[in-house]
Amino acid sequence: MNTDLACASLGPCEEYEFELVELIDGALAPDRENVVRQHLDGCARCRGFERQMRAVDASLAAALPRVQLSPGFEARLDARIAQVSRPQNHESARAQAEQEYRGAMAALRRGLAWRTTLNAIATSAVVGTLALGIMTTLPYVSNALGLGLPLHRTWSFGVGAIALAGGLLAARGVRHGAPSPFA
Repeated sequence: MNTDLACASLGPCEEYEFELVELIDGALAPDRENVVRQHLDGCARCRGFERQMRAVDASLAAALPRVQLSPGFEARLDARIAQVSRPQNHESARAQAEQEYRGAMAALRRGLAWRTTLNAIATSAVVGTLALGIMTTLPYVSNALGLGLPLHRTWSFGVGAIALAGGLLAARGVRHGAPSPFA
């Protein structure tokens, strides 16, 4: 029984596993390749793993069909690479950058408009709840304090409180850079 294959079932040494795959693929840096090959000379586990991986690669290469490129593929690829790597003139680069900027700003405005709408709905809910609470309890508080405000004055006070709260919140939003919902 071959000891390399018997040890391969244990897998490679953990610190060399990825480097062995790169070695098999031919992608390992030359300085690391020497170190890994020296390790292979003394490690039956890694030698067995390398042989198994090379056998898998060979069987896959034999089983899979070869892909044929269309005629002129390389010429089209070279032309496309040349087109992409060609330096742009400053005017077209600037126009492209300005177009991207305008698109980004439009997206931000749409996002801010949506955010402003949601904030307005939330603010209206809070202010409406607060006003309803004030208008509901104000007659009782007025009577308890002996002020005896008539009902229409109580409602006027409630509407004034709502207007004041809404104005303060709108002013706060404008001051902090939020777009005005009235624009």
